[in-house]
Amino acid sequence: MQPYNAAMSSFSKIRVVTGYFSVFLLFILVRCEIRLWQKKPLAVQELVFYVQPFDEVTVYLNERKIRPKIEKFEKSRSLMRLSLEGQERWRVRVEKVGYKSIVHELEERDYRILARGEPLYWQLLPERVPIRFVGAFTVCHKPKSVNFLDESKVLVVCLEDKEIHIVDIRTALRWPLLLPDKVANQKGFVESLILAQRGEFYVSQMTTASVHVFSLSDFQYLERIATGGKWTKVLHYDPYRHYLYASNWLSKDISVIDLERRLEIRRVPTGGVPRGLALSLDGQELAVALFGQKTDTDNEGGLGILELSTFKWHKRYLGLGAMRHIVAYSDNSYYISDMAAGYIWEYKGQKLVRKAKTCSKPNTIVLHKERHWLFVSCRGPNHPESYLRSGFEFGRLQIFELPELKFLAEWEGGEQPTGLALSPSGKVLVSSDFLDDRIRIYALEDSTKP
Repeated sequence: MQPYNAAMSSFSKIRVVTGYFSVFLLFILVRCEIRLWQKKPLAVQELVFYVQPFDEVTVYLNERKIRPKIEKFEKSRSLMRLSLEGQERWRVRVEKVGYKSIVHELEERDYRILARGEPLYWQLLPERVPIRFVGAFTVCHKPKSVNFLDESKVLVVCLEDKEIHIVDIRTALRWPLLLPDKVANQKGFVESLILAQRGEFYVSQMTTASVHVFSLSDFQYLERIATGGKWTKVLHYDPYRHYLYASNWLSKDISVIDLERRLEIRRVPTGGVPRGLALSLDGQELAVALFGQKTDTDNEGGLGILELSTFKWHKRYLGLGAMRHIVAYSDNSYYISDMAAGYIWEYKGQKLVRKAKTCSKPNTIVLHKERHWLFVSCRGPNHPESYLRSGFEFGRLQIFELPELKFLAEWEGGEQPTGLALSPSGKVLVSSDFLDDRIRIYALEDSTKP
């Protein structure tokens, strides 16, 4: 045992040194971006920005009506450019009849974005929408999901990039997580899960069928957990058993991971293509959204209810559509997005009781428990050749009131709104535009009605 103990002692020392080195590198990355910003003068020479929608808008600069140079049109938005001379403080106002005005004084965050060669973004929202636009940030390639690490830092998981980004939405600072090369080179990152009570967060990677573990305090990479399945996607935590459930797309099963040991202890066949997961409020069952039955394109998926005491299927509904995401609302009550038919389904009392029509291709849904709202990101119609190509219109975001699934409001997003998350306080909403490589930030207004 002595050689073994000595080896483990050496390994522990190496991990400690590696941890300090990772924190040091992260500090250097952030410091370099700050120094890059500091080299830029406050009085920038040119302002480049998107306005969405752009038709019939009026732009004011320091209360003077102006006509910015239009660089290009992209569906309902326009990229504009104007020169700034003679002043160090600038106030922009954008107005459109029937929409909330944008009134914004350029601040440090904006200059930091411009210093990176990226445009600012101002989105006008309809007056009846109970949120306001805060800003948008360029991120890694094909942002599949988003999650809040805390009230200001957003974790952005990207499908076709070697990097996973953290964005501070208050300062516009952006930095990548430090990943082992053999992990980063495989790309294919999908979803994340934040567990503040454990001081960790987790990222799934479908190309390696893995769950990657990170420290929440310093963002250090800790460990890889192999699922044993194929194309691992959605992660869900079970606080009653300290298990992590992971849906495996191609192998059509659910991995059950013991988080204390960071080890897969079993896999449960689903009888369909699993994606979204939700634990019942009493912890007795796991609801599984099935995107397909035999394949992920047959639109014959549905809903499965797994009894966790036996890991046997209590109910399974197939032939309904392409169920993508699911959230638990009350005891034995769930809401599920059907991406094929464009519906939100309600499952209650062991049966599907109602559905509400959404915009095209609803995917991620997020529950606001205090306001009893359901946020829905709708990707929008696919391009005729491939969903990986820009379609003919932008996607949309919607709000439904629960439990009646009553429509409240909707507004335009970007190129395929996909990821969606609420901050811990429930006051900030973030969405990701999959084909834009961008995230958008919204603040919820105090009013509970649009």
